[in-house]
Amino acid sequence: MPSFLTDSEKSAMQSVFQDLHDTFARPIYYYKEAKKVVLSTNPKFNSIYQQNIAPKQTVQRIVQSGSFNARIQYDTDRSEAMFEDSSVDSQLKITMPDGYVRIKVDSDGHEILKNAKRLEFDERRFSIESDVRPHGLFTPNYYTYFLLPTS
Repeated sequence: MPSFLTDSEKSAMQSVFQDLHDTFARPIYYYKEAKKVVLSTNPKFNSIYQQNIAPKQTVQRIVQSGSFNARIQYDTDRSEAMFEDSSVDSQLKITMPDGYVRIKVDSDGHEILKNAKRLEFDERRFSIESDVRPHGLFTPNYYTYFLLPTS
């Protein structure tokens, strides 16, 4: 199917959105499940037949953490109901909890958030409370997550 825009025009538009993301994005720190590394001290121990002296094992936990950039929007304006209207009989009865935060990340941040357990920014901790919502002009380049603060 023919397109009204050339490939160079599409890439120029996408670069403008990337500039917007780079301008307003801030660092977010993530924490994943710690890796467990088991160290054995007896290389001659046969675990199948339990021969030789059982090795002394040390379990070491390595924390996986780092940072990526995201655009952050706090839920500060509760003057308007976002998802329901009392005058309209809507089937969409979504209630958003107080204090939620919306973040928008690029594809690198999306890959990190697939396995992240906890996020931290602005000296507060958050947990991911929604499924991912991909969006972009021509292909999904950005992803939206909703977060809730944890204690």
